[in-house]
Amino acid sequence: MASNSSISWAPDRLWQNILGGWTFAGTVINFASSNSDAELHIVEKIASYGKQLGRISEALEVVVKFVAGQRAKLTDDDRKAVDAFTRMVEEIKDYKESIEAH
Repeated sequence: MASNSSISWAPDRLWQNILGGWTFAGTVINFASSNSDAELHIVEKIASYGKQLGRISEALEVVVKFVAGQRAKLTDDDRKAVDAFTRMVEEIKDYKESIEAH
């Protein structure tokens, strides 16, 4: 049987879109957005996604503290959600403090 070394069983290039409309150009942009131009402006000029999430987390922390006295009225799932959020915020704060210390 003759050997043909020019046969390739793998394609020359593999490509798969795994982000479903998202692209990276220094910034994450959701082109599935109803107004991707506005989204790009907001992320680049006003507040990055991280900054937006940080502000939302800060505001939600205030709400969590405000309703702390009503904790007994929450369902188990609601308490778990509040606890998971609180842990996440604390872990983020701890990490930020650790990198600022270096």
